[in-house]
Amino acid sequence: MAERRLARYRQYAPLTRAAWQSGGLHWRTVDADQDEPLVTAAVLSAYRSLPRIPSAISTKGQD
Repeated sequence: MAERRLARYRQYAPLTRAAWQSGGLHWRTVDADQDEPLVTAAVLSAYRSLPRIPSAISTKGQD
């Protein structure tokens, strides 16, 4: 089952990446073939490097 998921990922990842990037979204790749603490650190680093989305406009006090 995992092999099929990985094959599907490898098949569609380039198309998905191109679509996201053409829409202005960022794509980060993390090498998951490392020890878990290294993967976790890489994921957190990739997440922290993403541009921040502005906070939602507050409607507090507006009814």
